[in-house]
Amino acid sequence: MKNVFSLLVLFVCLVGLSPQNDAQAQTMYEQQLLIDHFTHQNCGACSAYNPTFFNNVAAHEERIAVMSSQTSFYGLTTIYAENQAAHDARTDLYNVNGQPRVSLNGQNLTSVASTSAAVIENALNAIDAGSPYKVAINETMTGNNINIEVTVTPSMTTIDSDARIFIGLIEDLNFNTPPGSNGETFFHSVLRTLLPDVNGTPLNAMGMPTMVNATYTLPSFVDAAELRTIVVVQNNSTREVLQTFNPPGATGTNTGVETAAIVPTTRVLLKAYLEGPYNASTGMMNTALQSYLPTSQPYNSMPWNYNGNESFDMTPPANSVDWVLVEARDAAGNTIEQQAALLKNNGMLMETDGTDGVVFNALTDNESYYFVIRHRNHLAVLSRAPVLVPNSEVFDFSIAGNVSGTNQVAAVGNNTHALYAGDIDNNGVATVIDFVDYAAQTGNLNTYLQGDCDLNGSVTINDFNLYKNNASVIGIDEIRY
Repeated sequence: MKNVFSLLVLFVCLVGLSPQNDAQAQTMYEQQLLIDHFTHQNCGACSAYNPTFFNNVAAHEERIAVMSSQTSFYGLTTIYAENQAAHDARTDLYNVNGQPRVSLNGQNLTSVASTSAAVIENALNAIDAGSPYKVAINETMTGNNINIEVTVTPSMTTIDSDARIFIGLIEDLNFNTPPGSNGETFFHSVLRTLLPDVNGTPLNAMGMPTMVNATYTLPSFVDAAELRTIVVVQNNSTREVLQTFNPPGATGTNTGVETAAIVPTTRVLLKAYLEGPYNASTGMMNTALQSYLPTSQPYNSMPWNYNGNESFDMTPPANSVDWVLVEARDAAGNTIEQQAALLKNNGMLMETDGTDGVVFNALTDNESYYFVIRHRNHLAVLSRAPVLVPNSEVFDFSIAGNVSGTNQVAAVGNNTHALYAGDIDNNGVATVIDFVDYAAQTGNLNTYLQGDCDLNGSVTINDFNLYKNNASVIGIDEIRY
């Protein structure tokens, strides 16, 4: 008796188009690695090398899908004969002349023995950027019939007229007794069928979504509870695999599942000091406020009205001083994106996981932006020059020449500058209104308040002195609310 682990594969075949050549900006979607595997139940080398290979695959099972075809070189077998047309279609596509062989994402065939863990890792790294194909799947099951609805939507504008969609079925077969002469009892991801047929369905032109409906009637040897669905997009002329998607549920239960869009990230390295907590004797900022920091960014009220969800769990990263708000602007002064970040005692801005830099999602790599750093009770600053991102050299606001305007940062010693303390209402000017805000909070201890300009957790005379020294300091128009 055999246990059957079944894997339903959607195979999307794209002919004659490389989407990377499309001139328009594309949305990229998460992609998994397709491995085409060719084997035979009477092949001695297959039984020798397949186990190690599949152990290497298992280390990344959430990111890999294997499509295994039985060849006919060692004679016809039951597994091969159950769907000869599908096996022959894959074998012919790769011009297979031996086994065991594999192709990673449609590349040239290599032996299973030479497909090491490192080779698989490299293939996975090659698809980190994702795919321009979005795949959505809706499935239903009635009795022994499974209806599979697949929609493929490219994010480019033009599609070759020969692009086609195929749906296939794959099973993992486990036998108590070897079905062949090589002693293997387990056969991974055996290809069972191509739906609606081996010729597939043409994709719509001009980048329009294509929907395909196919029905699979379960044969007696398939366990419906073990069926899984995978989506693959492939260029049939070059064989390059452009998309692979494996939804989470059993086939027949996947409703409204689709490939996740990849949010682009650009890390920007920025450095700044705050005058209030700066300690001239150490050249660093004090971290007395660390135990009072809110776990979520505090800039969700006026005047900032920033609705980001940046947060940390219970304890902030080591050496955290306070939260800051960073703006990225284009050359025209338009704010492209904001991100809240934590400020480290050495001046580096960092993510909530403690990694240096601020990660943006709406910036374009290899373009330049101006940056604004805001703090709850210090005067905001704007970079004098645009910064090419991502940057390997830290942009340092503690250098006065890097800050836009005149007299916009406080000298704190040793050619080092810091954001002016005392702009408690954060309107870009230190006025009597900031004193009023300070006075309303004075005497509060061990807390997180705007009036705490030296960031030690208490509102005292020291905070007043910081404000008094900077009273009448005026920020440039570009940073005022």
